[in-house]
Amino acid sequence: MFDTENGIVYTIEEADPEQLSSTIEQESDASSASELSFAAEFFDWTGPEALVENAASRRRSESEQARVDRDPRHETPEHRANHHVTDSGEGTKPDSNGTDAHTALATHDRLKPLEKRVHAASATKHSSPEAKVDTVRQSESWAALALSPRMLRVVESLGWMQPTPIQAQAIPVALAGRDVLGSAVTGSGKTAAFLIPIIERLYRAQRADGVRFAADASQTAAIRVLIVLPTRELAVQCHAVLEAICDRTARESARRMKQGVAKFVGTPEQTRLRSVLLVGGLALKPQELALRHVPDIIIGTPGRIIDHARNAPNFTLDDVEILVLDEADRLLQMGFMDELREVVRLCAASAPYRQTMLFSATLDAGVEELARFALAPDRVVTVRVDATFDLVGTLVQEFVKLQMPEVLVEPAQDTRDTLTHAEQVVQTERAALLLALCSRSFTRRVIVFFARKRTAHLFKIIFDLVGLRAAELHGNLTQAQRLDALEAFRTCTNADFLLCTDLAARGLDIHGVETVLNYELPKDIREYVHRVGRTARAGKHGRAVSIFQQTDRKERHLLRRLREQARRYRVDALRGDAPVPAPVLLERRIPATVIREWRDRLHSLLDSVREKLRQEREHRELERAERLERKAHNLLIHEQEIYARPPRTWFQSKAERKRAQMVDQEPASKERSERSNSHKHDKVRKRKLVTATNRGAHNRSRM
Repeated sequence: MFDTENGIVYTIEEADPEQLSSTIEQESDASSASELSFAAEFFDWTGPEALVENAASRRRSESEQARVDRDPRHETPEHRANHHVTDSGEGTKPDSNGTDAHTALATHDRLKPLEKRVHAASATKHSSPEAKVDTVRQSESWAALALSPRMLRVVESLGWMQPTPIQAQAIPVALAGRDVLGSAVTGSGKTAAFLIPIIERLYRAQRADGVRFAADASQTAAIRVLIVLPTRELAVQCHAVLEAICDRTARESARRMKQGVAKFVGTPEQTRLRSVLLVGGLALKPQELALRHVPDIIIGTPGRIIDHARNAPNFTLDDVEILVLDEADRLLQMGFMDELREVVRLCAASAPYRQTMLFSATLDAGVEELARFALAPDRVVTVRVDATFDLVGTLVQEFVKLQMPEVLVEPAQDTRDTLTHAEQVVQTERAALLLALCSRSFTRRVIVFFARKRTAHLFKIIFDLVGLRAAELHGNLTQAQRLDALEAFRTCTNADFLLCTDLAARGLDIHGVETVLNYELPKDIREYVHRVGRTARAGKHGRAVSIFQQTDRKERHLLRRLREQARRYRVDALRGDAPVPAPVLLERRIPATVIREWRDRLHSLLDSVREKLRQEREHRELERAERLERKAHNLLIHEQEIYARPPRTWFQSKAERKRAQMVDQEPASKERSERSNSHKHDKVRKRKLVTATNRGAHNRSRM
């Protein structure tokens, strides 16, 4: 399956515990002891560098000892070093029993690529301070971005040592008031790239405009910034980062005012920037109350922003000075093009002087169309940083192959009821593999991605039954439940695993995620990159583990793309053009006995899973009945008040919304129609073939 010709792909073969204990007793066999030591290292493996350094060191010492044994004269160090350089490229020949290709890194040829990474890291680590200073460009420091001393102290207190490439390029442009079209890979720091210049510009305006903090500030205050994001979770996360920066900025401003270094009009409490979060799933009334206080910054999702703009009293976006559209490609993928046009139209009054920033992981045709009507062509600056969906060099990718083929059902075509779906999933090898990985190899700070919401919920039940602490995050949960799940996983209080759908694949920045597990491989490399981008963020190491089956054409295509990417990085590295180390692809093998044990255990848990699903169904029906009862009670008690309210309006009629939904669903329905027609043609072709065969047999019998 994997191409090992260029030294790109390696194999991790986990040792069977029973075989491991029996092998320990057989110390006389040198080759078994060598493979056992490799297996033990992989069992507690935390990253490629430490593993390869140990393996390479041991191989060098073994070859050194072998040369000493062959030559009793004990060569000089110079002579020995020359021989070491010559011998290190010869590779290790197979043993007489032919057991040289079962364990990862068993030959020098397989060690070479990772040894280069170790030696390069070691050379950087032990280089002189003068050399390090020379390699750091001046633009890689916060001081080079024309930030105020107050903001420099704030970013230092947040632990941001130096700006990322997208921050280094976008912040100066944004501070100059130019429109920004930014593109960078996931995990590159796009949020801070627009929040820092926004806060800087607002505070500079506060220093220049004293009337803003006069006694009648309510008459002059205005909503100055609008930030639009695709999902509620991303909006909540962005709001949390904004609040952290604003808190530290206010404290730093108070300290500087106390020391007489800076002067602001008003108290520190008055100068603190105010923000409001507008997302669906939360009550409307508290949000409307917060909008009456005229915040400086609004962060929200398109639907709820438009809802308030049309229905909330005394709320307008005419004075917006800065508009940010973050994760634009995701917004378009979710079908928000009409909503984004409406948001831009609501801010049209400030268009002559408004600054608009649009950030996306890719600059495809849809994003470019959005940029044409949202950005001013005469003042837009395009900032593109590594937007080719390349993976970071600190990410190690592992793949676990299914030994038994299974039939994959597309989510859009899955018509199984919940109980049938659960029974079929529990009995698969894929489920046993996932539990084996989560119980043996990856036990904490793990995000597991599923293609279906009900599969994620099913494994939440299974994880609870087997004693693994997990939280679930998908679209069937309320907003409060989603936030509770994220908080439980972030703080490690009640969850070591986060079981989620692609709802969490974009933009979520959860500190300390060690591993991303793909229960099913996504069909698109973009979604794969966004999923695995939840780990190995900001220069840290991480691991992505994916379960796949070789018979699936789409999964094979994705793996081929990843392999080509790794090979391209390797060629660039040989030329000296690669900016980061080449990605490492590993194939992990789970012992068959372990998989068998988990399949048997899952089969024994099937009755408990059925009972839990039955209880949940009864609970949902009871909640629905109670909700209908409360609604009827409120209609009886507050009938006049309810019918006296003006109806909430929307910028589209029902017919227009239905037409837009049909347009969004057209590619998927077209693909399903093509598949259905292809299936019908296959059936007709088979029927004709059978008819022709039978007719030929009949004619031959008559002859």
